[in-house]
Amino acid sequence: MAQISLQRVVGSPTTASTSIVDMSGMSVSVTLTQSAHIIAWMSSGPSVSVVPSTSYFAININGVDSPVISRYFATAAINGSVGVTYRTVTPLAAGTYTIKGRFYTTAGTLSATSTTLIAMALEDSTSSVFNSIYDTVASDTTTSNVMEDIDGLTQNIVSNSENIFTTLAGSESVSTKNRSNYLAANVNGTDLVTIQRYHTVASQPGSVTISARTVTAPTGTVTCKGRWYTGSPGDTATIAPSILTSFVLGNESRQIPSNRTATATETTSSAVVENIPNTSHSIVLSETSHVFASLTLASSCDKNSRNGYFGISINSIDSPLVTRFHGTAGDPGSVIVC
Repeated sequence: MAQISLQRVVGSPTTASTSIVDMSGMSVSVTLTQSAHIIAWMSSGPSVSVVPSTSYFAININGVDSPVISRYFATAAINGSVGVTYRTVTPLAAGTYTIKGRFYTTAGTLSATSTTLIAMALEDSTSSVFNSIYDTVASDTTTSNVMEDIDGLTQNIVSNSENIFTTLAGSESVSTKNRSNYLAANVNGTDLVTIQRYHTVASQPGSVTISARTVTAPTGTVTCKGRWYTGSPGDTATIAPSILTSFVLGNESRQIPSNRTATATETTSSAVVENIPNTSHSIVLSETSHVFASLTLASSCDKNSRNGYFGISINSIDSPLVTRFHGTAGDPGSVIVC
């Protein structure tokens, strides 16, 4: 049976470095049997010891850093949620390659709690590759109050009736405090997921990451793009950078089993981890395999200064929980877990 090289590492590294450094213990190796791309994702629930400060995160594949995602902190010792995605710009030759998480902070100590790094070869052992795209835009702005494209963040991918998995990551801000921006990952003309991200501080970056799979498998040339708008007239939203990765869940030799669920709104008052209603699904494996999963949501709390805790359970094994602090009641924050 065809095998796909996929590796995962989990940790909670810390740093006081003010320039980008490797995350201790956060590296994996992926082996390619032919010329192919490598794709990677990273999620984390970081906090800082000194404020105001900004933390920075990147994925490094074979010595090349992704665009750096930033996240501003106005309060010390509270956890945010950060996500990064990256794919090699050009295919790599057959061989074994190192993928690493990287980070730094502008002040104090940055604690990247419950960080998960996943890397995958976009080929299988039958020498079949998986079609994929990567795009990034250094900076874009919008004053639109209706959904529009992030300028330049669009790529076409070819699908032969396979589903597509897409991830949008960015550092975005808004010109007025106490305002929201809205971002969406769009495939084949459909906004698969839209996430609201509230900003209590003007012109300071927050991290938004969206991962989604198509609802139905498209055929032919399909456009993948990032979309967004800002919630209040007169405001200017900025995203710097934005990153888009997508790949087709199949090739001429195999289909990658996959599933997806989506639910508009769920609530809990539980003080212990429990299932999010309407988010469970099943995957059938025909051989010994890893299962990769991601969770994207916008979360809020009805009380001030409260933590939310989020994770994924695969075959009754829980991932590390990502903590997301909610400073003001009702204000939504973006959460990503992989």
